[in-house]
Order: sequence, then structure tokens, then C-alpha cells
Amino acid sequence: MLDHVTNLPIVPLNAILAMERRPPKGQPAILWVLLTNMPVTGVKQAMEKVRWYTQRWNIELFHKVLKSGCGVENAQLRHADRLKSYVTVKSIVAWRLFWLSRLQQHTPETPCDIVLAAHEWSMLYRKVKKTRFIPDTPPSIADAVVCAHSGHSDHPFWFYSITGAA
Repeated sequence: MLDHVTNLPIVPLNAILAMERRPPKGQPAILWVLLTNMPVTGVKQAMEKVRWYTQRWNIELFHKVLKSGCGVENAQLRHADRLKSYVTVKSIVAWRLFWLSRLQQHTPETPCDIVLAAHEWSMLYRKVKKTRFIPDTPPSIADAVVCAHSGHSDHPFWFYSITGAA
């Protein structure tokens, strides 16, 4: 079916009203009106669409890390196959950065060796601290993230870990 004025197809939409039942103390409840062209015939399907949408911010953050943190937008590759390989490798790097930052928000005191291999965190530690010595135990995720951003605003620390550049 076409709109007679714009000659564009009319897209049927479903509206879902989602409201937070128990907001954190002192915070207003979140209220969303979500428009979707996906079928919504009941509460179960509506809740599914809301759960999908809650992941949107994580996807946005991942793309920010990929584009800004890993510099994908600065690549000047002229061939699609090279660009595809480049973005694939950078996506792995971006995923690990994203994962580390999310863990920092939820479990900052967890040792960083759940994310970083021993050679990665020790290289990072030695580079940032300007020492040849490493601690007996891995630093926390929070400390690893602080180290990651110390003096390396133009490159994520993963670049140094993966390539072994000093």
C-alpha cells in the first residue's frame, strides 16, 4: 500500500509502552514508547521486543569503541577485501575493550586475568608503570582500565598488547 501524497510505502507499526515497575530509590521510573514494525500480538512478544531494545546501547557503545577507540574510520584502505580483514581484526580488539569496560562497571575489583592473558596484562603494566617488574598477582579490572587509558589516548592499550609494540 502506498501513501498517495509521497508515493512511499506505508509501514504498519506497533507501539509498545514499557514502564519500569521498581525504579532505583530516588530515581523516576523509565517510561518508553517503542515503535516497531515487528509483529506484537501479546505481552510475551512485547517483552521480547523490549529486551531486544535494551541491548541497543551496548551495540552503540561497541561501535563507538570500534570507530573511535580502534580508529576504524581512519583506515584508508581502497580494496573491500583488505577493509573487511582490517575491520574483522579491529572488531576482535573492540570487543575485548568493550568487554573489559563493561566488567569494570559491574566487577571492578575482579583480577584482570579473566580478560587478559598474563603476557597482555604484564606488558600493559610494565609499559604504563615504566618498569621491568610486575606484581605477583594481576591488577584488578579497574586498575587495568586506568592503565589502559594512561597516556594512550590515541590508541587503545590492546594495540600494544596484540602487536607487542613497546
